[in-house]
Amino acid sequence: MGQSISRKYTELIYTQTSKYPNWDPPKRIEVGDYGSLNDLTGEFQVAGNIYHDEDIAKIVPNLAKNYPPLKAKPEDLNVVCSDNGKYMDVSAGPELDVAGLASASFTGKWKFERRRGALLVMLHPRLTYLPRKGILGKLAAIESLKAPDMVLVTETLDVPAYAMYISARGGSDITLGLMGRIPVGHVPGVTAGAMIETGWSSTYASGTYRSACATDGEYNYTPLFVLEKLKSAKRGEPIPENGEEAWTAVTPPWGELDSDGEEVQENDDD
Repeated sequence: MGQSISRKYTELIYTQTSKYPNWDPPKRIEVGDYGSLNDLTGEFQVAGNIYHDEDIAKIVPNLAKNYPPLKAKPEDLNVVCSDNGKYMDVSAGPELDVAGLASASFTGKWKFERRRGALLVMLHPRLTYLPRKGILGKLAAIESLKAPDMVLVTETLDVPAYAMYISARGGSDITLGLMGRIPVGHVPGVTAGAMIETGWSSTYASGTYRSACATDGEYNYTPLFVLEKLKSAKRGEPIPENGEEAWTAVTPPWGELDSDGEEVQENDDD
């Protein structure tokens, strides 16, 4: 079950966002990374990056100069919850004192019933994305990107702080709060000297939980990303006139999963 639980988390978060979650957010994933998706774990395995590949540079020179990744202004907060999760307001409840959240600037409780559920909380997520016009047509001509299992990262959501949770098999609940503050005047779009919350407090009885916070406000974590691949993975086939049409979103390569992340077999009632 160890390997498959990450695949279950991937399925639950992907269903809500059409983006792939990173089971290990401190392991940075960057726009332009290419590689393959591990069918057993749901994890993306990086093989290289289009901006640092010497062979690609020979075919498409000055890629980083002419088509650098673009960054959007950060959001305040982004919460992703699987469809069996129920948000419960604890702003005036007894949980505040029990969990030490009375002074937290953000609190929430999520209850997952009957089966596994997943939660991803992202503080000030910032979208970084590939400029689609022009570059995708050029990349479609790269033979190495036409391999059947090759996928390309076209978007990432990076954060200075995140919390992720997958509940126990029969369901469970978790209470979270953001504690403390740090200066983040260097964040694009945020006034110098502004403050954001940092530090997580959590209470849960079962399940798998991870969280982290960059005390300097740096965008050190990548909880979500988008994968695309060439529609035709056959070498020698003509590229569509519009290069963007040559690419399509990558959907999870497995079938229906049970609560433990194993593929459901025929006549399996789980």
